[in-house]
Amino acid sequence: MILVLSGSGSEARAFSALLEKEGMEHLCVLPSLQEAAAFGCGNVVVGRFGSREMEQLLKEEKVWGVADVDADGIAMSEVAMTACENLEIPYIKYLPLPNTARELVTGTVGSYKEVAEGIDCLSGSAILYTTPAAAMAIAKRVKSPEKLYAPILRGSSFDVEKALEYGLPLLNILEADSPEGLESVTDLIQKVGARLLVCDGSWELPDKLAAAEAAKIPLVLTHKTGIEYTHTAWNNEALFRALRGWGK
Repeated sequence: MILVLSGSGSEARAFSALLEKEGMEHLCVLPSLQEAAAFGCGNVVVGRFGSREMEQLLKEEKVWGVADVDADGIAMSEVAMTACENLEIPYIKYLPLPNTARELVTGTVGSYKEVAEGIDCLSGSAILYTTPAAAMAIAKRVKSPEKLYAPILRGSSFDVEKALEYGLPLLNILEADSPEGLESVTDLIQKVGARLLVCDGSWELPDKLAAAEAAKIPLVLTHKTGIEYTHTAWNNEALFRALRGWGK
């Protein structure tokens, strides 16, 4: 059986329908009775689980794989990953690309570890167009955080508290009147001598892609949660390829 972690009834219902088409037996975990009602008829467990409760559920239901499709449930993701690791059960996080990325981005999408390894190999710097959580996750994994820069919107005074959330040297937090837009991105690439742009979908992507292409530097897309997932899928095809492999 596959255990499906979901934050909403509609989200779970859509994924459940896909699993049914594949003939995959599954159980959905939802956070509240309200979301269970939105899900409708089906195999559902309601509640927020700690690690022990999650392990017990996995054992009782004879779960052989966990598909985490919860868009916002960071805490539950961490619980599930720990339980799966302890029981040696495969886990995968579904992180669908933003609409603009689906249209414009092709190729491999990196995890934080992969992004950090790529940055360590750079002769220059990297600009992080990411959430503070994602920036900090990358900064913790690189050998030289001073190679990382992150733009923030200029305020009436420099927001030290906000800047510290990125986990970068304060001098590498760059204020801009408008961090978005092709001209602004291009100017920043030139200013810091960037050899890589890292995006997580929390900023607009078309201008970053255009600026990277013009500067002839790569753009890597990662996710914005700040968690390093054991396995990820960025579209239905990749997700179901993993699930089918587990079921063999």
